[in-house]
Amino acid sequence: MKKVRIKVEPLNWEDENKDCRFEVNAFLVGGPTGVFAAWKDGNCVRYAEGDDGYWREKGSFNEHWLPRIIGVLSEALKENEI
Repeated sequence: MKKVRIKVEPLNWEDENKDCRFEVNAFLVGGPTGVFAAWKDGNCVRYAEGDDGYWREKGSFNEHWLPRIIGVLSEALKENEI
């Protein structure tokens, strides 16, 4: 996992003729289907999917949800174990 500066297309980008992308310092993690980026913005954790040239914001959640989200993901992974 590494932290880099990326330019992200906002989640609700309405004007395709205007470049509304913003820059953030995000942690990147690679996976089998692409790259995931996450950064903190106030009390929110925001995340995007993309690659070195193009990033699209996918959503955000309040940081207080993080322990529960990790727990739910862990349980979901256990259900799919063989």
